[in-house]
Amino acid sequence: MRKIGETLLSRLSRVANSTLAFCIAFIIVISVFNLVTAIFGKIFGFDSTVYYYGVRLNQNTTEWYLKNVVIIFSSGTISIFLLGIVFYALFNNLKSKQLVINLIFLWGFVICSSIIAAQGLIMILGDGQYSSPYYSNLAIVAAWLHFPTPIIYLFAILLFLFGVGCAMFYNRPFLQLAYSFSKVNKKHKRLRFLVETAFVPFMLGSGIVFLITFPMNIWLTFIYILYIGISMFITLIFCEFIQVTIDEINRYQNLQTINFFLIIIFVVFVALILLLWKGVYIGR
Repeated sequence: MRKIGETLLSRLSRVANSTLAFCIAFIIVISVFNLVTAIFGKIFGFDSTVYYYGVRLNQNTTEWYLKNVVIIFSSGTISIFLLGIVFYALFNNLKSKQLVINLIFLWGFVICSSIIAAQGLIMILGDGQYSSPYYSNLAIVAAWLHFPTPIIYLFAILLFLFGVGCAMFYNRPFLQLAYSFSKVNKKHKRLRFLVETAFVPFMLGSGIVFLITFPMNIWLTFIYILYIGISMFITLIFCEFIQVTIDEINRYQNLQTINFFLIIIFVVFVALILLLWKGVYIGR
């Protein structure tokens, strides 16, 4: 009799579970990014409207000056950096418990580090382009600090290298989710498992989050997805140099069947996005 983990249905279930986890993590990360930006805007006296896809700061009687610009428009990126650390710590400490939520934590770490790396390209595309959709976040900070173009490119390179460095270590956590050591004990098996558990879910999840976001703020979303995709390619490339031992495998048999907890969480999140599509006002 064939093991359940070797059937086509169980492989598709793992793909579906990872896709849902990717979408949930992406929604969480983007929501935290925008909410933190709005909160810091309110701290400095700007009423704001928070959407899933962005935040609108209302100037009211408060004036923009260097301090509040730098803090407000860097707060989102800093919060994502801290959130990524939290996601990684949660995954690292709970991965042996075979909890499906750990897949959300892992994807959250991947998405956070990729979005941080993407800020460099956004700075380049938004440099001096004040009406561009890329003139946001660190691009605004760079403009107010009068960063010359070479410095912006230097920041972009450093952030890209940060993303590459993180991506080199994604494959081991994903491989540790295998239900059996026999699935990852050879190079071609490791590659296939990563494709099924990380790359294909990323492709499917990207399409879903684009549909959720469309038509709002799609250009920033595209940049984020692009950098996550680059991370996934790096992960697959470095799979050749990664080996896992049998003791590292946490045997996530529960990923081999459709997880209704992930379905419920995803449906709730999407419903909240639709209900709050016109935004939540944070003001007096």
